[in-house]
Amino acid sequence: MILDNAINKNRTLITANELKIRMESGEAYELIDARVPSQYAQDHIKTAKNIPHDKLREALKNIDKDVPIITYCNKGVTGNAVQNILLNHGCREVYNLSGGHKNYKKRKEVLS
Repeated sequence: MILDNAINKNRTLITANELKIRMESGEAYELIDARVPSQYAQDHIKTAKNIPHDKLREALKNIDKDVPIITYCNKGVTGNAVQNILLNHGCREVYNLSGGHKNYKKRKEVLS
């Protein structure tokens, strides 16, 4: 599903490098870590807000639908599901972090 979305441009991915550029740009964005709280507490991307997948619908009222939103999980599957929910609820610009947190951690060392 994720590969199909990437190939057919159904859902937009963002790479670790593109995320780093966005984080350094000063532009508004919201970064959502869709993993369970224990995973978030163990390690997360600096500007991320933890909204677990199973709590997302409750949190929709607090999400600004007009700013770009970036989702992630461990590998990308749950991040893709969260991306779909956000798009289906009127969020305009939503990206899923390619490869999730695991890929980001590997790329972070290269990007630093």
